[in-house]
Amino acid sequence: MICNACGQQVPPGSTFCNRCGKPLPKETLPRQPARSPEPTVAGQLGRVAGTATRIFIRAGPKAWLVAAFVVIVVLVLFNVNTQQQPTTASRSAPEAEKTTEPVATVNRPTEPPPKFRVYRSKMDEGTSVVVSPVATDEQLKSLLWLFRENVRSHHFKDIGMNSPTSLQWGKKGYLSGMITVYRGEKCAGENFPDTRGAGPCGQGDHSAAYYQWGLLVDGVFQTDADSAGVNSSDGTSTEIFSYKDHWQLPASLQAELDAERKTQQEQAKVEQQTRKAFAELLESRLTASGFDISVRAREEDAQELSLGSDIFKDTATRVEFLHQVLPTWRKDLCAAGFRQVRLIRGGMFSTGDAYSIGCK
Repeated sequence: MICNACGQQVPPGSTFCNRCGKPLPKETLPRQPARSPEPTVAGQLGRVAGTATRIFIRAGPKAWLVAAFVVIVVLVLFNVNTQQQPTTASRSAPEAEKTTEPVATVNRPTEPPPKFRVYRSKMDEGTSVVVSPVATDEQLKSLLWLFRENVRSHHFKDIGMNSPTSLQWGKKGYLSGMITVYRGEKCAGENFPDTRGAGPCGQGDHSAAYYQWGLLVDGVFQTDADSAGVNSSDGTSTEIFSYKDHWQLPASLQAELDAERKTQQEQAKVEQQTRKAFAELLESRLTASGFDISVRAREEDAQELSLGSDIFKDTATRVEFLHQVLPTWRKDLCAAGFRQVRLIRGGMFSTGDAYSIGCK
């Protein structure tokens, strides 16, 4: 059956939609699933700003070498922009992969979840959700299953989560998080550091239920490792489900998730090829202009562009590069997917120093 409210396929015999929580009518009409827009590769590199010409204003004979270096590098980047065309990969809609693993049998509640709203959400601090003060435990169980299905299928916005929940390995995303449910909003802010212990409800946990994902399993953080429970007024908690039940998404949602992951992998490859081509062309242009500078898009850190040369041993040259050259490169480097540059000063054991490009 198909839910008329959100278009999500639901298991036969269901009385409410596990995706949006809306009750199902007695009869539902078939509906074609919406096609996801094709991913786009990072936009073409823009033109480099001509601010490097200001270097010629510098006075004094000691500055001419640095100024010449800056001007030639900027001109090289202009040629890179006029000739480099990022490759876009045309991909057909990926087909759903067939799964042979059996879906775990679980006893999901049949009562629809209660209406809810996000009271507050902050990255690495959690998300607080408010329901009616008279919401029953059975309704809360259904709500926890609603959260589980939407988090597992990456439909975060469908449950009101519009901002990343975690910062891991320098990247913002939804790899882990926790949703805490409260009956009424009186205690709904108690888990945030700025109100913890000082809220209207005092010390202790006054939540009615919780759902968390991205748990540590056998020393490894796993995004699909989750658990949920309902809390009683006496302070005890009853587990509703956990990752140990080996529950899997419905086939339609799993196929959608598999297609999303495949698209992300293909796009990542194209973006890495674009960054590598950018670095190679830049190095060839610098070499042709008489500069012995190696340029490399690091595979171990896809967002870093490495530049190695003996000229960076000179402090004045490094400072001039960071304050005069790098700002003129910013638009192009950000568009290519770079977020920092590493200046290596030459030598076999030199690791250099990394500097932020300043992408927004």
